Amino acid sequence: MKSKIIVLSLFLSLLLTSCDAIDDLLSFTISNETSIQIKSTSLINLPIEIETPDVTTNSSSEFKNNKTNAGLVKDVKLKSLK
Repeated sequence: MKSKIIVLSLFLSLLLTSCDAIDDLLSFTISNETSIQIKSTSLINLPIEIETPDVTTNSSSEFKNNKTNAGLVKDVKLKSLK
């Protein structure tokens, strides 16, 4: 009975820690940097929509380098916006 508990606990610990390793293998970072200047439109701060210019990226070449395509991307996380 003890051996079954030990084997089960080892199996569960391997199962729980292996998910992080798989996530690390399936993750990569794309770094894009651009500058946009937004001019003031009024003296009072009003909630308005601001049209921003399109930002060109090299994501298709980054996907090719990492052997994937945009259709297979599960999550995208923005790390910083300055």
